[in-house]
Amino acid sequence: MNHLSRISTVALLLLLSLGLHAEVFVVTSNADSGPGTLREALQKATDNGGSETDEIHFNLPGSGASAKTIRLRTRLPNITGNLIIDGSTQPGETLSINGAKVILVANMPDMEEETGYAYDKVALSLSGNFQLFELYGMIIKAFSTRSPEGYFDSGSAIHVNAQLQTLRLGARGKGNVLYNNARTILVGPEYGSHASIHTAQLKNNHIGVDEQGHFIDQHLQSTVDLIYTSNLTVGGSEDEGNIILATFLHSPTGDIDDVMSSDCAVTISNNRFGMDANGDNPYDFLYKLNTYFATGATRHPTGARATITMVNNEWGCSVGINGYNNATVTIQRNTFGATKDRTKMVPIYLHAIMVSYVSGRTLIGGESTVDGNLFTNILHHDYSGYKAVVYAQEAHNVELSHNSMYCNTVVPFIVENPLSEWQLIQDVDLTLDDVTESYASGTATKPGSRIELFYTDKDCESCQPKTYFATATANAQGKWRYDGLIDPDKNVIAAATYGRQSSEFTHPQIFLWIGKLEVEHLACDTELGSIKGAFVKHANKFQWLDEKGEVVGNTLDIEGLDAGTYYLTVNQFGCKVIDSVIIENTIPWIDVESAQYIHPNCDRGGEITWFNSNHVSELYWTDESGNPATDQAYFPKDLLPGRYWAHVKNYYGCEKTFGPFELIDQGGTPIVIDDTQLVVQAASCGSPSSGSITGLQITGATEFAWRNESGELIDTAQELHHVPAGGYRLYLSNGPCASETIYYYVDEEPPTDYPAYAVQIAAAYCGQPNGTIRIDLGSGVRPASLRWLNGNGREIGTTAQLDGLAPDIYTLLLTDAQGCEVQYGTYTVDNTPDLTLIATSVTVVNDACGHGTGSISGLQPMAGRAPYRYAWADERGTAVGQLAEATGLTAGRYRLTVTDANGCQVESAMYSILNDDGQLAPPTAPEVLALCSPGKVSISYTGSPDYHYRLYPALQGGVMIEENTGITPFEVYPTQTTTYYLAAADGSCESPRVPIRVEISNAGIQAPNTFSPNGDGHNDTWHIAGLASYPHATVHIFNRNGQLLYTQRTGAPDFDGRYRGSDLPVGAYFYIIDLGMGCDPLKGSINLLR
Repeated sequence: MNHLSRISTVALLLLLSLGLHAEVFVVTSNADSGPGTLREALQKATDNGGSETDEIHFNLPGSGASAKTIRLRTRLPNITGNLIIDGSTQPGETLSINGAKVILVANMPDMEEETGYAYDKVALSLSGNFQLFELYGMIIKAFSTRSPEGYFDSGSAIHVNAQLQTLRLGARGKGNVLYNNARTILVGPEYGSHASIHTAQLKNNHIGVDEQGHFIDQHLQSTVDLIYTSNLTVGGSEDEGNIILATFLHSPTGDIDDVMSSDCAVTISNNRFGMDANGDNPYDFLYKLNTYFATGATRHPTGARATITMVNNEWGCSVGINGYNNATVTIQRNTFGATKDRTKMVPIYLHAIMVSYVSGRTLIGGESTVDGNLFTNILHHDYSGYKAVVYAQEAHNVELSHNSMYCNTVVPFIVENPLSEWQLIQDVDLTLDDVTESYASGTATKPGSRIELFYTDKDCESCQPKTYFATATANAQGKWRYDGLIDPDKNVIAAATYGRQSSEFTHPQIFLWIGKLEVEHLACDTELGSIKGAFVKHANKFQWLDEKGEVVGNTLDIEGLDAGTYYLTVNQFGCKVIDSVIIENTIPWIDVESAQYIHPNCDRGGEITWFNSNHVSELYWTDESGNPATDQAYFPKDLLPGRYWAHVKNYYGCEKTFGPFELIDQGGTPIVIDDTQLVVQAASCGSPSSGSITGLQITGATEFAWRNESGELIDTAQELHHVPAGGYRLYLSNGPCASETIYYYVDEEPPTDYPAYAVQIAAAYCGQPNGTIRIDLGSGVRPASLRWLNGNGREIGTTAQLDGLAPDIYTLLLTDAQGCEVQYGTYTVDNTPDLTLIATSVTVVNDACGHGTGSISGLQPMAGRAPYRYAWADERGTAVGQLAEATGLTAGRYRLTVTDANGCQVESAMYSILNDDGQLAPPTAPEVLALCSPGKVSISYTGSPDYHYRLYPALQGGVMIEENTGITPFEVYPTQTTTYYLAAADGSCESPRVPIRVEISNAGIQAPNTFSPNGDGHNDTWHIAGLASYPHATVHIFNRNGQLLYTQRTGAPDFDGRYRGSDLPVGAYFYIIDLGMGCDPLKGSINLLR
């Protein structure tokens, strides 16, 4: 390892030692607290700290919902750092249609004992300042305290009391189910702190519906309060959409006085709001179940921008967008009041969309019907406020285009114009003046306005813009006209858009406003009623009808009316609208015959409990003597036997008297109950039916009946014994008189609160059932007995120490002296993973030249328990090494045996070491050595001084002539030209042999002293044997006078006894042979014969 690598390693170890690492904590117990519980995992995550993201996974034993249900008796530790809780990691089946696998349910008291206040039940509470919280695959329910009427009062599934960067709830395939919680999500400060979320994402969650996506109970409405949340994504692709049957609120601020200081973005897509998975929503008052997006910008406008996009959603509730100062709102391809497939109709009351105090641009629909929204089943309700499909209140640039509205009982669009008190004049408006089969025309208040024309649905009672069919443009005078075929069987209405502001539609309207409409009712016997102050718009015909359908007036103001309902009918080009006004008979009236009584008996006064009445604003009672009754309540109590009269007035002062109301004495002996000496004995956990209620002092009763809270008869004695925990009430009677006690509650004695015992767990190893669990019960609170269950629920032991355990999840049950048995905890005996050898990186180095340089490395022991012992042996079993790497090996076969700290062993395969006889580099030596005569030759060479050197007579084979150690010259004594071969040797390795030729100058030269060039084919030339071995040799022949007659070089033709083409005469001639080796030439004479 180089120096830089060592520094990097040290730095990494230092960072790890500082705790900057994430952890995964696994929940293995569904108990409220103790080892392996969610509570412990959350505490460990808090203790781990750091900036990394911890995760909580689940591995709860057993199957079914009960085994995967965690019941909390108290609030969990706060989440204070980056954390992912992933219930989808739980093995086994899912418990909901959106992939949840673990249930978290409240098992907490409704009231705090010390304060008497409602207990704030919270499942998961976030506090502090951190980056990330994610929740997947969880079912969280019943975190609520109910009011006496059954409505939610307090409690939250998730309370964000933190400054959180990112909140992610649910994902594709692992959504959450959150229901029966007072608040599903609450973002808000607690105890003066500040809470906020920068980015929140909700995907594939079911809120306000059960595991199957179904509606629960209309009393159990929940809320989602995402205030102080800057950016929000709800849904996404089709399989990421949420089902939300709850009131939903988003706001980047938290109060009307807060300022939106930074941009925010809201994206809502592919969700289902206000209906369950079946498309149902049976809530009685749906206008209470809404979705709101709001800020405090109505008071504090800022430059911060808001982008709100709602696409492809189904809505069974109203949508409100309020207080955005610089907004871009886009609402497209949504369905309001029905499912997308139109198979289910879900009524929405008052309005589908309300845009109030919003500036910027709001686009509802788009450039074509593809982007349009569908609105149906938006219904009128007797609730104050404007009633419209879309209602714009002091909102600027609200544009409707290419939408479809039909079968709604409220008007399509209302624009509240603060400049006009009664909304009869709009800044952008139009009239529909004429409609024929070939054209439609009218006038717009803004020249250049775009006019959209729609057919209505005649199957619906109201005229609504259901089907878009054409667009026209107003000219410079505001006149517009559409020329084209118009279906004569359908009604037509229109709307204008100028710039980015749309007008209301041209459907006929009736305005019966409180404060403007004056209705005089029948106040006493001689007066008649009247109706004044009604207004109409987009109408050329109107009339008043009575309940019989008879016309009673053709003017807007009518009078001289009897009590009854009167209908104002308005018509324009086939579109008709009807509204009604009731003239009431307000004369006060009481139906004496309907009166109901409790007559005086058992020393108890009588009561007048009920009677039908109408228009009574004042009432007082007198007895038959005309004196005021003892009780002047509307339904008086504690009255003596006798007859009484009711004197009443209406709001107009018309007075009437009704009676008599008669109370008759029933007699009877009163029953007296004294519970000052009451004794309530709690039921024992070990003996459930051991509770009792004694000590009641009762006089006057002859019959006794104890009943539980379900009304079941438990006993008929005065005292109650042998009952389980619960509420009980005693009903008493003696014939005419009856009485009852309050509910007395028999508590259950709580089980012993055992301390946290120290537990030691040793995993099984070597594939054997040899795990152990030891629990130290100490000297304090101890159980009377205990027993252990394995994962199959079979009892396997009753002592504090278990041995011989196979890998499994074991449950410890403790029993106290009262025989109360509780589950103390679950403990997992893991299987120490089998010791194995990883051979993917094995390196085998062969021996070289038999020197013992072979090695085997790279075998990595895996699992088991460190430390490890190593033993290398050859195929005969002889030990050759005790380290992870075997070195110094000669050719052979070797095997590694590894033993871990538990004594488990594993053997490797057999590895072969070969002897590598690879060629050595040959020595360097002269190719040729020359001698002028036979004698000693020293052969010198260069090479490695560590090698041996060998001299051979042949290139291959042959008996070695000599071997030297080191670079020592060889000495040879050739008698003739000879080639020697030199090689380097190292152990069993030898280099290629290199040739060294030792040449002797006259060796092998045979020059004859006669020749006869007579053409007989025998000795015709003078041939020098051996001359060919001297490539640089030359031959010169002279006559007696020293004249050069012939010169020959090696390879040239032999001397043939001729000179310049003529035969030389017989005689003696002389030769000189120079072999070209630097030696003296050979000289002699030749006899030429014929």
